Amino acid sequence: MNKRIGFILDFFHGYQETLWKEAVASAASAGASLVTFIGQSLLRGTAGDESATNRVFDLAFSPWIDSFLLSGASLGSYISKAEYTECLKPFRKRPCVSIGPCGEGIPAILIENRTGIKALVEHLAKEHGRKRIAYISGPEGSFEAAERLASYRAGLESAGIPYDPSIVYVGNFWYNSGTDAVREFLDVRRADIDAIAAANDYMALGALRELQRRGKSIPRDLSLVGYDDALEAECETPALTTVRQPLVAQMDAAISSLVSGEGSPRAALGTSTVVRRSCGCQSRGIELAGRSAKRDQGALSAAAVAAEASRTADAPPGSEETVRALVESCIACVKEGKFDRFYADAEEAVYASSESWASVTPWQDIFSVMRSNFLSALGDAGRVESFEGAIGRLRILVSSLETARYKIMKSKDNSFQESLGVALKAVGKAESLEEVGLILRDQMKAIGLRGFYFAAKSGIATGCGPALGPDERFTLYAAFSDGADLLAGMAERSYPARDLLPQELLPRRPFNFIAMPVCFGMDFYGVALFEPGPMDGSTYVRVADQIGSSVQSALLIAAEKRSETAIAARTEKIVSLARPMTASILEASKLAADEAAAVGGVGEAARLTRSDISATEAAIAKMAERAKKMKEFIKVIEEISSTISLLGLNAAIEAARAGQKGRGFNVIASEIRKLAESTTTNAESIGAMLGELSKDAEASVSSVSRSAKAFSALDAELGKVIVALKEISSRMEGLSASSEELIRSM
Repeated sequence: MNKRIGFILDFFHGYQETLWKEAVASAASAGASLVTFIGQSLLRGTAGDESATNRVFDLAFSPWIDSFLLSGASLGSYISKAEYTECLKPFRKRPCVSIGPCGEGIPAILIENRTGIKALVEHLAKEHGRKRIAYISGPEGSFEAAERLASYRAGLESAGIPYDPSIVYVGNFWYNSGTDAVREFLDVRRADIDAIAAANDYMALGALRELQRRGKSIPRDLSLVGYDDALEAECETPALTTVRQPLVAQMDAAISSLVSGEGSPRAALGTSTVVRRSCGCQSRGIELAGRSAKRDQGALSAAAVAAEASRTADAPPGSEETVRALVESCIACVKEGKFDRFYADAEEAVYASSESWASVTPWQDIFSVMRSNFLSALGDAGRVESFEGAIGRLRILVSSLETARYKIMKSKDNSFQESLGVALKAVGKAESLEEVGLILRDQMKAIGLRGFYFAAKSGIATGCGPALGPDERFTLYAAFSDGADLLAGMAERSYPARDLLPQELLPRRPFNFIAMPVCFGMDFYGVALFEPGPMDGSTYVRVADQIGSSVQSALLIAAEKRSETAIAARTEKIVSLARPMTASILEASKLAADEAAAVGGVGEAARLTRSDISATEAAIAKMAERAKKMKEFIKVIEEISSTISLLGLNAAIEAARAGQKGRGFNVIASEIRKLAESTTTNAESIGAMLGELSKDAEASVSSVSRSAKAFSALDAELGKVIVALKEISSRMEGLSASSEELIRSM
């Protein structure tokens, strides 16, 4: 059975994507299977969501992964050496090899970092006279960043330039650090600099774009150099002078050691300087083409020229024999003085290489080396003209083939991007995890993938966080390989997440998988595995991001449906409770109306009573007034009684004077006095009674007055009660209507 290697890689762009492509090629050559797990730098990734995305590394410990290839140069860029060593402990339980420096006890294929930056600094100082060379370093704690900083300082020392920490900026190996460094140097520190060296190409390119934005000319105003020879370095204007690492040799050595099981000694591979326009040099092709011939006919050696051409042009591995055969053909034509056969052989070689080489551009340098070696051996002007004509036509051929290849690639890329856009749009419309899986199956086939798998945590919901428990299970929603739907007929789609994939679903041949985490923000949902089609890392990043968004959307839709169901059930319950409540409200409205009517009757009675009391109050007042007048009459009676008493006394006196004759008159006088006394007594009694009657009348008037006021207040309050009851009745009727409307709406 072929070896299955897990490649632990942070990010999927630039340097890391180049590493991946080399790993794929090396694994294919060795007959091994490769599963590349794409996360971020350990513990502290640059995106801030590494706690979710790096869960994909936990899945690398699947029982069917035999060994690990680690991107040691970048995985621990943002953490201390102690933290890095601790993070790598789980991987050491299986055979491991690292690309770049790693934890203690893990074999590593190393690059000699201490020579690359040093050579660039020396080149800037000696070839271009730069004396104030600023430096953009990698992050603190990174082993490679420390080595490259030491290399920068060694280069300064070699060139006799003192080290100045004020023109050193600590970056993070990404474009924004280059931009920030330029702003820091020029705006904050006001540094006087004439060159910038960066610890990698991305920071150098960030600096280049910021300098150009400020109107600076590169390399006239400042020279600029980088490290890694990323694809963008060659494509930028001006092209970036940089350091090239021997990635092919490095990766071949790492894969070979894992396949053979022999481990890997700590070996350091040398780097090479790639001189381009950004430092101030001419491009290599222009430089080579302008060289004067340096050998005569007798000194021609096919092996030497072929070796120089292959080395100078950085021709693809395996091209040496082709170049040597063409050099031998050229030597024969030089001796004959005719170059038709050489042109035909060269044309055939260029066309053949267009099928197997990534680019035919190296032929430009090969032809430049051949020209510089053979031109002086031609002798007369006719031969020179014939040779120069052949070389010129070959250069045009190479340029036209490269242009055509670029156009074809661009056309294919545009077509692919359109297909990918359609696929992503379709996935974005999915409303359930099952639908996400079905659409992915069809769309991943449509964009040319050889295989694809999508699994999500069983029982997943939004807000699940980054956790991946030891007993976590995955449910498989899409799986196909070589055009076959692997889910057809599967009874059980759930399996332990630690397996990554059930072994029975793996291809029986060597395979190349890309394992991407399916996340949304800080939530880890599952994993997507791609077996490429297009060798473009950004494709799989885009698809994985879309899957994460689609899963989030599907989970929200499912949650919404569950909410709708719950709301419907609760609405039914509310309706069932609301109907009797509505009836009760109507009944309360009627009772309120009846009470208002009853209170209205009480109010009317109170008003009538108040009217009667008012009449009584008036009658009693009149009676009191009459009692007062009667008391006045008593006074008159008392005066009359007093007068009668005097008359009686006078009558008695006169009767006494009359003697016997006055006896009868005396009797009358006596009766008159009795009448007077009786009248006085009665008058006093009546006066006393009238006095008491007057007091009682006054008290009655006061009491009746208070009663009248009380009934007036009662009438007013009853009026308010009636208004309130009517308002209650009205509100109850409105509430009843609203309740009915609510019930109908529900």
